[in-house]
Amino acid sequence: MHIALFLHFYQPPVQKKDVIIRVVQESYAPIIDGLLKDPEGKITLNITGSLLLHLEKYGYDKLIDNIAVLVNRGQIELVGSSVHHAFLPKLPKDQIIRQIRLHEELLHKYFGNELKIRGFFPPEMAFTPQLGNIVQELGYEWIILDTYAKRGAHGYAPLYQNKKGMKFFFRNRLISYGLVTEELKNESMFIDMINRISQDRLYQVIGLDGETFGHHRPGYESILAKIYHSRKIKLHTISGLEDLDLKPYIIQPRKSSWTILDATRSVQQPFIRWNDPDNEIHHKQWQLTEMACKSPHDDKSQKRLDRALFSCQYWWACARPWWHVEMIEAGAHALLNTIIYSHATARYKHKAVDLYHDIVATAFEWMRTGKMQRRVDVEHEYLQIDKSKLRVNI
Repeated sequence: MHIALFLHFYQPPVQKKDVIIRVVQESYAPIIDGLLKDPEGKITLNITGSLLLHLEKYGYDKLIDNIAVLVNRGQIELVGSSVHHAFLPKLPKDQIIRQIRLHEELLHKYFGNELKIRGFFPPEMAFTPQLGNIVQELGYEWIILDTYAKRGAHGYAPLYQNKKGMKFFFRNRLISYGLVTEELKNESMFIDMINRISQDRLYQVIGLDGETFGHHRPGYESILAKIYHSRKIKLHTISGLEDLDLKPYIIQPRKSSWTILDATRSVQQPFIRWNDPDNEIHHKQWQLTEMACKSPHDDKSQKRLDRALFSCQYWWACARPWWHVEMIEAGAHALLNTIIYSHATARYKHKAVDLYHDIVATAFEWMRTGKMQRRVDVEHEYLQIDKSKLRVNI
């Protein structure tokens, strides 16, 4: 069986130093060390610009150098994305392009101007056809998406692409979540699941957060090392899958993301974790985001905006079931500062200040009144993975 393993390394611009240090020690360094020790190991990696800047700031030059070694060996394929992990479908086109181009610039800064970036990872795998068009216009060859991005009832095809030639690789939810939830406790269980569900499939794409291994799941990084070393599967980068001479099937993926477990929501409300129409905090956050994007910026305030667009602030406000009031405040304050330091009018800035205070006050009101906890309690049912539903289109 041919396997492409996609890992996502990310920390937000506002992340604290102690968290960065812990995740590097528990997750990033062991993952990269495992690849250095096993030349057969291969992954496709998204490492955000915000994380690269953290690594440089806190003295992790050796880790960056090791990634560069693996890129040059062909064991790591780096992909394009948003420099600060912005939720791209909700942003204006000029900011989408800027986030993508800035990410490319940092990849070339750290890994060389000759680096070829063929694939694209939309943060949160949040995709719309409009975003796909922008990515294709920027010269990317393929996009990795979630299973539920597949539109229509059709059988398995080894390669999916649109009419203009953009290729789409869909991660297998069942295997990916098996790793996330520790259901697959060792290499043998991983291989058995692949063989059991793959049937006539030529390959599987598995995608998840890199922090799963060692940070969120202590000791789990050892499974990766065994997967690298396994001779029962053949590891590829995603671009390397094209060497299998795949026959294309024409498709236009639909709006989708990668963290909604419920099948109905995955199709009908794929952005609910970041833009819930019933969530007043989300509504206010996106009002402030729109104000920040529309402000008249100079270079300094635009750079503040680049960093302020990170997606975590919306995620942690969803209370479905994740909640983090510090991250909500940090995101709102970052957006506010882009407006304060812009050339907006005093009236516009006062409106932004009021909106910032409203976001923070509403978040604390949700906690004080129990609204946050009620949402969390109800939403926990969606954390129970229905494997029969996850099998759709895998």
